[in-house]
Amino acid sequence: MAKTIKAERATILLGNIPIEVYQMPDGSYKLSGRNVTDAIAEDSKTLTRLFGVKSLKDLPGAVLDCGKISAGKEGVPFYPVSFADATKYWRDRSKKGNVIADAIIDAVL
Repeated sequence: MAKTIKAERATILLGNIPIEVYQMPDGSYKLSGRNVTDAIAEDSKTLTRLFGVKSLKDLPGAVLDCGKISAGKEGVPFYPVSFADATKYWRDRSKKGNVIADAIIDAVL
């Protein structure tokens, strides 16, 4: 049985754009698909469509090697989205005219 890791909700800034994340006990941050899409006010389905997958667990960079991640009271498990996949998504949405995604891309490059 996989262990459950308790993560805390946190907010980081990419430039001046706040991104909700989960902070792991080791201090690292994990992004959920919802974190990635909500940051730029896009529908969550746009992330899976970009990668041509049915579920976030099927993303090329999705790795759940840490067991169930429990955050806050809800303790809902999620598949982390790699920063590389998040950046690819934000870059794609920026090219499609999303100004928030554009600001994030400017901040991380």
